[in-house]
Amino acid sequence: WKLDAAVEFIGQIPDGAARLVLAALDGLIEGQRGKAIVPSKPPGELLARLSKSANAEVASRARQLGTMWGDATALGTTLKLIENPAASLDQRLEAIQSVKQQKIDAVREALVRLLGQPNPERIGQETLRALSEIGGDNLPGEIVNRWKQYTPATQRVAAEVLTSRANWTRAFITSLENKII
Repeated sequence: WKLDAAVEFIGQIPDGAARLVLAALDGLIEGQRGKAIVPSKPPGELLARLSKSANAEVASRARQLGTMWGDATALGTTLKLIENPAASLDQRLEAIQSVKQQKIDAVREALVRLLGQPNPERIGQETLRALSEIGGDNLPGEIVNRWKQYTPATQRVAAEVLTSRANWTRAFITSLENKII
């Protein structure tokens, strides 16, 4: 596998070559965006080493890649970052984007909690988009119940999300008919 070779290559890069590690991690992250492919050899040790890097960008990219690959430690750290209002907007947006492929309850629950909290508009919008990709039977109700908390721009994103799936569209239309939204 070429992915295994790439992971092995990154593991052999000396700690002082942060720019090379960043370039390699960026390449892997970009390649994983459509559908994550996990290496055949567990990358946990490499991800743990890189996430402890003195270079904050290397640590961030390692966490992002680990999240895409479903690494439990990276995923847990990413979920904490998503809900941390003290983290930068860019860090939180990147973290939300990195969990989109993880269609598991822990991710879904964290994102739903995020919808109920006061956050910058872009966080709310990206959270809705992520939930659209993750899916879930109860999500239309969660989105509709918070409708009045959304800004007009976020309501537009919520409407797009609610019309992205047939069963969600029915919930959206029912909410319109019942004047909930």
